[in-house]
Amino acid sequence: MKKAFFFLLMAILLDGCSRSIMISYSHAPENNSTLILQPSKPVEKAFLTVNNQLLVDSKNVKKITISKLPQGDCRYQITSESSFLKTNLNETKTVNLQNGQVHTELIEVPPYNGAYYALLIGTSVISLASLLLF
Repeated sequence: MKKAFFFLLMAILLDGCSRSIMISYSHAPENNSTLILQPSKPVEKAFLTVNNQLLVDSKNVKKITISKLPQGDCRYQITSESSFLKTNLNETKTVNLQNGQVHTELIEVPPYNGAYYALLIGTSVISLASLLLF
């Protein structure tokens, strides 16, 4: 029983709690376009602005869906200053949305640095040791 508990605890810690976020940009009925931002890997401490309006403030995300966007040009900027990335994520792009369009943008996230892998391996070793000892 103790082994199962420690294994579950370590699995939760390794998950990182990244999640998909759904945001409604406005309440106007004529705005019915959707923008989906899909990072290549989960992003820690993500910030997102759309048309200079802050929508995501320091969240861990796997996917961001913004609905109720107006048609026309839509400018977004997604950034992250995570200490686990080799370089900071900073992508700005303008997309043209048509009425009712669902548009997906793939975001290339910089690779992880050595500290990320050291933490991952260290956590795995501690988890394995706790399973073997208990």
